[in-house]
Amino acid sequence: MASRRRDMESPPTGAAGIRSSGSLRKWSGERGRHDEGRSCNARRYAKIGPGGVHRDSSGAIMSTDERGTETGMRRYPTLHTVRLVLRAFTLGDAPEVRRLAGEWEVARTLLSVPHPYGEGLAEEWISGHPSELERNEGVHFAVVLREREEICGACGLIINSRDANAELGYWIGVPYWGRGYATEAAREVLRYGFEDLRLHRVYAAHFGNNPASGTVLTKIGMSYEGTRRE
Repeated sequence: MASRRRDMESPPTGAAGIRSSGSLRKWSGERGRHDEGRSCNARRYAKIGPGGVHRDSSGAIMSTDERGTETGMRRYPTLHTVRLVLRAFTLGDAPEVRRLAGEWEVARTLLSVPHPYGEGLAEEWISGHPSELERNEGVHFAVVLREREEICGACGLIINSRDANAELGYWIGVPYWGRGYATEAAREVLRYGFEDLRLHRVYAAHFGNNPASGTVLTKIGMSYEGTRRE
């Protein structure tokens, strides 16, 4: 999903295609991008956290595990909601990623997802996740239906550890639209960003021709900031 952003202030409780960035620059820059049929406008949303970022001696953001102890971001976290499990992607997930994200209805909402989605691109994307986490630059979750154990999409954060902020992004496969999975996953990742990573600010954006993504961002408590035009 894509288009306008919203920045959220730290929620009292704790955004659309997998790259809803605060700026279009963060959405672009990946090879094979096809922009036909995509709106140039981007609506921006954001939320601010309570502060208290935890860092190690090198200045890297630290996460808090379920036992309440601080650990470096080296082990991929697994998050749980009522209907979903958000876990690390594996190379075995690549065929489903290509099938779901490769559909035009999904790709048209994401600046950084090529269409058609070529062979090997999903594997390349997934293979880069561990090192991205190691560098404290991002975390990408496979959104999995808890009962059927099948992938329905992705949700994650692109992290700017220096400023303790992150861009929230997500996408959901067409067969799973209209069931609230994007909202459920995004809300949990937002909570993870503020409570576990102790981020100060999370932002997201969606294309003007994808209002459903704006609805998701509003539901999880993000505030509309404005529309970015080309």
